[in-house]
Amino acid sequence: DSRVTSAADVSGADLSGQSCWHLRATLSDSRKEIKDVAFAPSHVGLKIATASMDGSVRIYEAIDVMNLRDWALQGGFEAATAETTCLAWNPSKFD
Repeated sequence: DSRVTSAADVSGADLSGQSCWHLRATLSDSRKEIKDVAFAPSHVGLKIATASMDGSVRIYEAIDVMNLRDWALQGGFEAATAETTCLAWNPSKFD
């Protein structure tokens, strides 16, 4: 479903030596297709932003960085355009 965002991590490798991704959480608040997902810079904390085709941007934060199964919706806003297709975090610690 393109309205769902999943959080995963790499832990270990399979028998062929390839990295293994493990599903940790599913974030399903979006009403329309999610077009972009971006992790926040590390100084902001463990946060994910999602941009969807309904023009909404949602920000989630890991409740416990050692347990990536629980993410809380921290807030969001409606973008200036009806369809949001990309997003980016400001990497500066001073803005």
